[in-house]
Amino acid sequence: MDRDSHDTQFTTWFRELQADDAQRTPPAHRLLDAAVHRKQGGLRRPWALRATVGAMTIAVLLVIFFWTAPFAPRGTPTTQLWQWQPPTAQLLHPFGEELLSQMPQLATPLTMNTEGTKD
Repeated sequence: MDRDSHDTQFTTWFRELQADDAQRTPPAHRLLDAAVHRKQGGLRRPWALRATVGAMTIAVLLVIFFWTAPFAPRGTPTTQLWQWQPPTAQLLHPFGEELLSQMPQLATPLTMNTEGTKD
């Protein structure tokens, strides 16, 4: 496989970046010593443990309260399911459906209201 002429330039850049990283990165033993020292120092926020325990207690109490709260009315579920109708059930029956289901009588006169005018 032939090497590209640009490979030498990229190799040079990579070695420069590697040397720069080596200069700027602290030695690993200093990072480990700082972590051990921090761990031995104890809690920096003593209130954090209390706040966490308090929040968890409140969450558990809310779950227990809402788990046992009666949201649905008590009764026989089969009766409730049988009687339930969707809110849009009225839209299934068009307006004036009773007029469309009857056969018009051509021989009968129109009905008159009490004032004598035709409806």
